[in-house]
Order: sequence, then C-alpha cells, then structure tokens
Amino acid sequence: MTAAGAPQIPILCVRCGGPVEPREDLSFVCPFCGTADRLPASELDRALALKARIGAAARRRAQLTSTEVGLARIFESRAALLRVAAPWWIGALVLIGVMAIVRGEAPPVVLVLLVCGPLFLIGLSLVLAVVVGRAGYARSVRPHLFARAPLEPGRPCRCRVCSGDLPDERGPVILCRWCGTPSLVTPLIHANRARLLHEEQQSYFAVAQSAIEQSARIGVSMTRTFLVALLVIFAGGAGVLVAVAVALHG
Repeated sequence: MTAAGAPQIPILCVRCGGPVEPREDLSFVCPFCGTADRLPASELDRALALKARIGAAARRRAQLTSTEVGLARIFESRAALLRVAAPWWIGALVLIGVMAIVRGEAPPVVLVLLVCGPLFLIGLSLVLAVVVGRAGYARSVRPHLFARAPLEPGRPCRCRVCSGDLPDERGPVILCRWCGTPSLVTPLIHANRARLLHEEQQSYFAVAQSAIEQSARIGVSMTRTFLVALLVIFAGGAGVLVAVAVALHG
C-alpha cells in the first residue's frame, strides 16, 4: 500500500483498535476480536478511512500538552538536576569571583552569604522540586507513556496509540508521525520485547471481550423490551376486545 521502504501507515481494527494486516483484496479479519472488514478500494477513501481510525484511537488515549512533553523530557534526562541548578550555582561562583576582583581580596563570609546565598538556595530549591516532580511522574504518568515494543528485533518501537513505527530519532520522547502522540522509548522496551508483545495482545483481547459483552447486554435488553412491549400490547388489545364485547351484549 506504500512504496518500498516508505513508512507504512498503521491499519487498525475499527472495533477493538488492534493492528491488522489486510489481504491483497484489502479485506481482513481482526485476530483479536474477529471483526471482518474491508478497506475502500479508492486510495483517497482508504487514506481518509485509515486516518479516521487513527484519530479515533488517539482520542481514546490521554494526550500530553507541549508543556507536559517538555517536562517528560526533563524528567527522563539523567542530567536534569544538574541542568536546573547549575546556572544558579555557577552564577553564584562568578559573583564571588567578581567581588574578589573588585575588592582585591577574598570577600567576607557574611557578604558572600548575603549576596550569593540566595542563588545557592534557589538552585537547591529547584533540585528538590525536580526530585519531587520526577517521583510523581514516575509513579503516575510514566507507565502510560511507554511505546509499544517492536514486532521484530531490530525494528523501531511503535506508537503507544496507533501502533505505527516511530521515527528513527534519539529519544526518549518521540512523536508519532501518524497521530502525533508522544511515546517514551527506553532500552527496557527492546529487552522485554516478548513479554510486552504478549501484554499488548492481551489488552486487545480485553477490549474485544468488553465489546462483545456490551453487545450481548444490548441484545438481552432489546429482547426483554420486545417481550414486555409485546405482552403489554396483547394484554391491552385483549382488554379492548373484552370491553367491546361487553358493550355489544349489554
């Protein structure tokens, strides 16, 4: 469906959102929920249909704002603590040096504490803020950002929403070329590829099972409604016939 070597737009099941592989006639049966489907023959209609499915998948998942993506990149960086505090601490050291040059001797400790102490404290406060923020990020946000494992060894990780191959970029947070969703890529994904693929398959099965159960509940509800309505209608009709018969013989 695309030129050789070109990125392949992900094809998702319209029911459970699982990735599927169409046959040559563009038909497929979802391996997770069993839904039979066929893509449009027209390239334009097919592209629009695939983009609509990707958009629906993106809307079902939590998305990050540009600010949150920036924070995620900061929290994933090993040098984050040094990066936020270094400008303030370096500024304090430079200020001490300037005071020493101006005075021609080392400045008094009291002067250093009064002038440079706040800069050191600001840097320390930023370090503590990043530590607390990183702990909350690791606990509540990070588990939901991991990219999907590659289908084969050596291939790139896949988008956590649409399962499309992510661009070959240096991470850790990479934006999907198809749906724009940021995904977190770490070496652990490649190391645990088999387990993660199994968990992904189970998640699609769970979605499919949920859809089947909901459809079954809807069917049961419709059947009950039909039987109750039929009973009421027949009972009402019988009552009307009895009333008419009584009136005629009265």
